[in-house]
Amino acid sequence: MSSESARRARRSPVVSTLVVSAALALAGCTGSPRLASEKSRTAADALYTAVTSQRVELLDATEATIAELQRGGELSAEDFDELRAVIAQARSGAWRAAAERLDRLIRSGG
Repeated sequence: MSSESARRARRSPVVSTLVVSAALALAGCTGSPRLASEKSRTAADALYTAVTSQRVELLDATEATIAELQRGGELSAEDFDELRAVIAQARSGAWRAAAERLDRLIRSGG
């Protein structure tokens, strides 16, 4: 075995270990899952119904529920902000864009 081959053979496990370690570190850095509680997922589903049906009264009711969940610790600040942004988008008349944004959030939720 040449010295170059021997060096590659010794380096291979080190490189593999580094790659696996980096992948695990990145996986751990993704934060907590979106819409982690059952209640928050239910509220997001209700919001989706409100947005896709363009029902302002349901949008109002869901907004109140979301605020209550956030106060009670059932909804992270990040998810609360994102859901409020969806509501604001819908209120501005961009119903379809709000629905698409909410769909992405729900699908990323787990």
